Amino acid sequence: ATDTQTVPGRGVEGTWEGQPVWLGSDRFATEKGLGEAIPRDLLERIEGAGSTLVAVGSGSRLLGLIELRDRIRPDAKAVVARLHAQGVKKIIMLTGDNERTARAVAAEVGIDEVRAELLPEDKVTAIEELVANYDVVAMIGDGVNDAPAMARAHFAIAMGAVGSDAAIETADIALMTDDIAKVPWLIGGSADLAPSTKTDIKGASSFEPGNYGGANFHFGIREHAMGSIVNGMTLSHLKGYGSTFFVFLDYMRPPVRLSGLMELGAVWVFTHDSIGVGEDGPTHQPIEQLAMMRATPGVDMFRPGDANEVAYAWRATMENSGTPTVLVLSRQALPTLDREKYASAEGVLKGGYVLADCDGQPDVILIATGSELSLAVAAHDKLVAEGIKSRVVSLPSWHRYELQSDAYKESVLPKAVTARVAIEMASELGWDRYVGSVGRTVTMSSFGASAPLAKLQDKYGFTVENVVTVAKATMG
Repeated sequence: ATDTQTVPGRGVEGTWEGQPVWLGSDRFATEKGLGEAIPRDLLERIEGAGSTLVAVGSGSRLLGLIELRDRIRPDAKAVVARLHAQGVKKIIMLTGDNERTARAVAAEVGIDEVRAELLPEDKVTAIEELVANYDVVAMIGDGVNDAPAMARAHFAIAMGAVGSDAAIETADIALMTDDIAKVPWLIGGSADLAPSTKTDIKGASSFEPGNYGGANFHFGIREHAMGSIVNGMTLSHLKGYGSTFFVFLDYMRPPVRLSGLMELGAVWVFTHDSIGVGEDGPTHQPIEQLAMMRATPGVDMFRPGDANEVAYAWRATMENSGTPTVLVLSRQALPTLDREKYASAEGVLKGGYVLADCDGQPDVILIATGSELSLAVAAHDKLVAEGIKSRVVSLPSWHRYELQSDAYKESVLPKAVTARVAIEMASELGWDRYVGSVGRTVTMSSFGASAPLAKLQDKYGFTVENVVTVAKATMG
């Protein structure tokens, strides 16, 4: 008998014959590998079962098997072989993916059957059919989209989806709430802007008189003091964080600089990071702040481009014990890129990676960070449609990228390709390092203006048409 329930942000929890169902996450599967992502008690129950089947929600959710497109995780075949050895009679992929691609991937990995191009309701019907014909059906899927199907299986293993088309700023601390219980020393807050920066830890109480065990701090409109307090908490072996709008970094520059000088693992979350602030105008639109932070020694700054990149930036943040981390996030809503079509966001941990590519050497490379990443992808698609071999490089952390080997950096930005375009709604200062003397930038050379974002994008050239034009001009 199965008893399951949907848990927001985590997927499906429940019991099977009175025993707890182990739940994983995308991050766990990615970090630990597939072998550890399979619950041991499930393998024990599968072994010797008369007729057993494992169904999956989509190719990318098969316990993290498929990293992107047709590339297979190195341990994928071994894990599928292990499942078969443990008594799994048939492994079926239930997926909404392109059938041809799904079958090619399944054949390489060793999956027995593919039912492709299914809608969520089709998966529910499929699971009901399988439950009627097999002794043990373990549905491994997306804890959000596949929850109805998993609720009908004997076993439910949720791989929680990360993000949606919500503002990327909402994907910072909120994204961590699943793991807060594991990191009770993560404490902090904002300078009177928590509703805007979304940095309250959901479910946690406030630090205040009578409750000094609270995790959420209300620093008030005193950015400099907030920074100093966060440094002090971090010196006391806590994981302290402070948050405000990026333009207000100017008010707390000394403590942020000192966190780098003192090698503290403090966390600085800055939102409203560009002219995307819109009608608030140039007083609230950061221009030079990115260049200033990149020039600060010993600081690991990320400007992630979608919710998946935010997740990996937070992972890096939690691992940075002797380096302060700056997370620079947008105000406006951003799309979450399809990681089955584009490269895994795990490349964020290296500071930069090839997000979208072509066959052979590219004619032009588009480099972007943050909210401009989706713009670069859209321009890339248009260039490809016109027969131009294009590559998109996501470069969220210059600090981390520069720590990589020369061979890796050559694989991302080959010296032979001099036609390069950097896209960022901030100062162009520093981009010459990556675009060279031939390349160009679509950046800001002035303060912004007060207007809706769409009008500002048109005014300053942050459009697909302009990026494509600049890319072609760079090619000569």
